Amino acid sequence: MADTGVLQQAGARLKRIRVRLGLSLRAVEQRSTELAAERQNPDYALSKAWIVDVEKGRFLPGSFKTATLAVIYQLEIAEIQKWYGIEPDQIAKERPLFRPP
Repeated sequence: MADTGVLQQAGARLKRIRVRLGLSLRAVEQRSTELAAERQNPDYALSKAWIVDVEKGRFLPGSFKTATLAVIYQLEIAEIQKWYGIEPDQIAKERPLFRPP
């Protein structure tokens, strides 16, 4: 799990982007609901409370939620992951370290 400082910095960055795009919490919630319906998967939906919690650094967003933020905020998933200390390009390099038995 990422430390509190990393979560808070990443959340603050997401909030700055949302505000810069002129999106209210309600607008993000609505767009995520539309995305969830389009993809027929409720895991893509974000609530206003969830958005606030992430922006305040209370927790790390999972895969579906990160994908939703990337679509709505016009970002790459890997960019958001890096803010949380996840280095997607390192995964391929580390695979040989953990081979199946």
